Amino acid sequence: GPGEKMAAEFDRVDRQSAPGGAAGGTKSTRGGVALRLPYLPGLDGLRAIAVGAVLLYHAGVSWLPGGFLGVEVFFVISGYLITALLLAEWHQQGRLDLRTFWIRRARRLLPALYLLLIAVLAFAVIRLPDEVARLRGDALAAFGYVTNWYFIFRQQSYFEVIGRPSLFQHLWSLAIEEQFYVIWPPILALLLRRWSQRRLLIVLLGTAVASSLLMAILYRPGVDPSRVYYGTDTRAAGLLLGGALAVAWAPWRTLGRATQQTIAWLDRAGVGAIVLLILLFIRLDQSQTFLYRGGFALIALATATAIAGTVAPGARLLPALLDSRPMRWIGERSYSLYLWHWPLFAVTRPEIDTRLGGLPLLLLRLGLALVLADISYRWFETPIRRGALGRLWGRYRTLADARDRRSWQLVQRWSIGGGAVLGMFLALAITVAAAKPPSTEAEFGTGSIERGAAAQAAEPTPTEPAIATNATGGAQAIEIPPAAPPPCPLQVSKPQITAVGDSVLVAGAEKMEEYIGEGLYISASIGRQAVQVPTILRERRLAGTLGSIVIVQIGANGYVTNEDFNDIMAELQGVRAVIFINVRVPKEWERANNTTLATGAKRYPNAVVLDWYGLSAGHPEYLKDDGVHPYQVGREVYAKMILNEINARKAAWATADGCTLGSVVPAAARIGSRETSRGHRGKTERRPSAPPHRSDGANWSRSPIAFVT
Repeated sequence: GPGEKMAAEFDRVDRQSAPGGAAGGTKSTRGGVALRLPYLPGLDGLRAIAVGAVLLYHAGVSWLPGGFLGVEVFFVISGYLITALLLAEWHQQGRLDLRTFWIRRARRLLPALYLLLIAVLAFAVIRLPDEVARLRGDALAAFGYVTNWYFIFRQQSYFEVIGRPSLFQHLWSLAIEEQFYVIWPPILALLLRRWSQRRLLIVLLGTAVASSLLMAILYRPGVDPSRVYYGTDTRAAGLLLGGALAVAWAPWRTLGRATQQTIAWLDRAGVGAIVLLILLFIRLDQSQTFLYRGGFALIALATATAIAGTVAPGARLLPALLDSRPMRWIGERSYSLYLWHWPLFAVTRPEIDTRLGGLPLLLLRLGLALVLADISYRWFETPIRRGALGRLWGRYRTLADARDRRSWQLVQRWSIGGGAVLGMFLALAITVAAAKPPSTEAEFGTGSIERGAAAQAAEPTPTEPAIATNATGGAQAIEIPPAAPPPCPLQVSKPQITAVGDSVLVAGAEKMEEYIGEGLYISASIGRQAVQVPTILRERRLAGTLGSIVIVQIGANGYVTNEDFNDIMAELQGVRAVIFINVRVPKEWERANNTTLATGAKRYPNAVVLDWYGLSAGHPEYLKDDGVHPYQVGREVYAKMILNEINARKAAWATADGCTLGSVVPAAARIGSRETSRGHRGKTERRPSAPPHRSDGANWSRSPIAFVT
């Protein structure tokens, strides 16, 4: 029977573990016959590809915007192996030993997770005390494997970047898998008693389709997708498709009448599936609608195909690709890598936590992650999985029962050591429980801003010039000196300005209002995406309240595509000047967005890009610790950059119209080099007024309408 065949298989079973504990190797017995899921080395290679994609994505590698999809690969592997394991036990024993299953899952997963929680909290207490209070709730959610729903209810975005991300943010995926391990085995046991495996296969496929449809229904383009990204209900398709594959073809089954041609076809299909996965990692990103309306399902299907080709007996191409020693080494430690890499990356942000960047920082991060993962796997996880704690407790009891002096001394030393460790844990728990959030100034203002001018300024009614007359009422011939240029109309001297943007604009709004003065309308919101901007502009245009100057600050929260840029400009036809501001954000879309804005502005004569990225370079005092949002000093520089561009536009229009502007610089903006006590982190510092920068390299400091100092 299948149990005897599996008993003769490889004994390296607990390597079937992945982030979230995708594991085979749970062992049960019947009549002294050991039941084990065979070790499938190709799956370790597949895990290595998946965890590598996730690590590179979290490291900010720009050419892999879809690396986060590696988590979906883990979901499918987990669903396949867990279901195959449970089916094997059912065939062997006619029942499922759920208690033993859950104990082994806990032994495999919990020690490494709890070690991570303790280590990260201890690090935060020492090095990041202001973040301990926020981490407390995240740690409790991770302890109970409900991180994904905790983030959903707190509306904590996975993709929005404001401040340092939670050091436990990555544990949302482990929560989904653990929930699957708790819910799925008893459901499977019930279904196996009532239905054939064919009906079970139909149910699994149907439920996977329902989960994918729910994701498509709940997803809203332009709205932060974190709800559908985190949800167990919307992300179950990968786990269920993996389970369906196990029902259709478990790894101990032969292909029956399958020919060598069938094996060769599966082999080639598996290679093609891996190539497709890599292409999707490179081409997809979290802002694309396709991802939530079929993309995740495509990833899951490709992964299932790769698994089928990997476990096919006699396959050659996939084993040659995946079954190498380095790939197996990484795959065996993929769970540990996934656990430790994220907090390591979150405390080594380039140009924020460290001066390193680029390839040196990437190599340092990956090297440290591999070292931590190997230490955890080799010296902590593996011994505990093999019963080290039970043996240690047995040894302690044996010594305690002994009567000799030597044994009693060892018991005392072990007790003192154990008490010291428990004392440190207790002290850490008390410190974390007592931690309070820091009192900070309102660095971002409100979460959103919607205020300013309600309508465009009306065109002033021209007045006829007075004509001098004599006493009789006739016209008096007098010599008229050359007339001075007339004052510019309000559309030129005081144009209405519409500013639309994300949290960077929220941070800079107060200074913009102070410097620009009347006629400014601001619509800004934390988390705003580029796809939302055209709708806002359309509403203003249809209402007749769209300014003659439009400022667009977008791109901090996700990719800006050429289509997004064109859609924005389509709503701004006839607008005299459109000012885009590029971004500084330590994420993989920074360079792509700045390139999109620069190339897009070249296609439209009324568009220009201000180079906030270049202006803020080398000035860490301008930005908060997240590397995105400006401090007070940065807000002043940001607002002056915008005002200088507005003044340059007004001067050009005045010259073209042959009129005079008069005073164009609000008194509040006349800031030169001066002493201030409102600098970065409360320090007194000297701040020169900074000229605005443009993406075309122009420097407006030499303009006749540059800041009055």
